[in-house]
Amino acid sequence: MMKGIVMTTLFILTIFLTVLLAHNWQGLDSEQQAFVELAAYIEDKKKNVLDEGTNSENVKTVDNKGKIEDKEAKILPEYHELALKNPDFAGWIVIDDTAVNYPIMQTPKELEYYLHRDFKGKASYAGTPFVGRGNLQEKRDLFLYGHNMRNGTMFADLLKYQKKPFWEAHQVIQVDNLYEHREYRVFSVFYAEETEWSEEGGLFADAGLGSMKREELIEVLIERGMHENRIFPDHRAPLLFLITCGYWKKDSRLVVVAIREK
Repeated sequence: MMKGIVMTTLFILTIFLTVLLAHNWQGLDSEQQAFVELAAYIEDKKKNVLDEGTNSENVKTVDNKGKIEDKEAKILPEYHELALKNPDFAGWIVIDDTAVNYPIMQTPKELEYYLHRDFKGKASYAGTPFVGRGNLQEKRDLFLYGHNMRNGTMFADLLKYQKKPFWEAHQVIQVDNLYEHREYRVFSVFYAEETEWSEEGGLFADAGLGSMKREELIEVLIERGMHENRIFPDHRAPLLFLITCGYWKKDSRLVVVAIREK
């Protein structure tokens, strides 16, 4: 009797988990489709700019403290409408031949606000790539975070940089802000543990980054890289750090580091 009850319970639980998993996957697919449509809209706008020479638009800017500035700036025409729809929209990231083609969000008062929110701010398991340190509108180092989703979306394709052929063929990353197109060149890919951020003296803790000279930091980043590096970055140029969960070990992160090109 007891065995029958246990088997029935396990069967019901299995059915429940299967339905729940299917529902979650369907939700992720729906969220990704919204980003695909958003990316298609941006590509269409860029094409119109090239074909028609659309002028940039004047918009109010937001400083790194979240305050609206009085001055006006020229925003790229392809991003104008999105900036009006959501003031947290800060730019766009693209890596060719990958699923990485997403808006970048920036919320100085609550850095991880978009960790589990979509572009519209609605609840989302996959979230939206966001600025975790730095300011996308300024010329300084930038840390961008995104989930490593098991369906291959968000920053999951960053793990492809572990393979040298992919690393060699995809060294250019486009990261626009609202006002200009920017390109960065990858020069280091490595794993880092959570303690690198949380513990004093960790590479990405405030004290860690701040305690090293710029040239020393570049050397450390190159030494940590899993591939032989042929790029010798200008230590004066801003760095880009793309960070996602690595599943290498518990709480590990994969870090892709690139230097901004002139």
